[in-house]
Amino acid sequence: TSAEMVTKNTPGTAVSSIPEETKFTGNVIVKASDGLELHTEEATHTDADGLTDIPGKVTFKRDRLSGTSVGAIYDHTYDVLSLLSAATIDTTPNPQGLNVLHATARTINIARADHYVRLDDDVLMVRDGETIRANHAMVFLTPDNNNMQMMELRGKSSVVPPAGKADTPPELHADAINLEFQPDGRTLRHSQLAGAGSTVVMADTEGLRTVTGDDID
Repeated sequence: TSAEMVTKNTPGTAVSSIPEETKFTGNVIVKASDGLELHTEEATHTDADGLTDIPGKVTFKRDRLSGTSVGAIYDHTYDVLSLLSAATIDTTPNPQGLNVLHATARTINIARADHYVRLDDDVLMVRDGETIRANHAMVFLTPDNNNMQMMELRGKSSVVPPAGKADTPPELHADAINLEFQPDGRTLRHSQLAGAGSTVVMADTEGLRTVTGDDID
């Protein structure tokens, strides 16, 4: 379901309009029907394309997800939030106290209706103590958007589990890494590594074991 524009004018907010375009300045809150709420000091909404353009600092929240950016565009028709610079997102714990995520990248696109999140440039994700890095990342979500189904990492990719914990997944390093998760969105079901010098580091009863190759499945 696509979101609809509901802009709340708080005290001190100014509104100016030209045909099909409305500009808000001051203490601006943009609300959508699916629960998304954005806070900023300036926003321009264009009726013709259904876009709300935010040129400055913005914070947002929807369900367990929140984040910040410098510059953002919200597409009401396709329910896509684009964070344009110095983007961050955070998730609060699920009912089991897990799936806590903090992520940063130059840009982040959140496509709720299509159930994916794309992160580009200097990607860093910390998830339940696990550290994930890449130049680019695509995260595919479950239909309710509550858990990860799959993650694709591209460019100088790595997945490093938290230190000192038992039964941790392997440490991964490669140019390209694909991860598939169990329905809980956390337990690793399958991993694929591609690129020269791909490395998997696993802990066993005899210590650490390293596997290296160009393609590891």
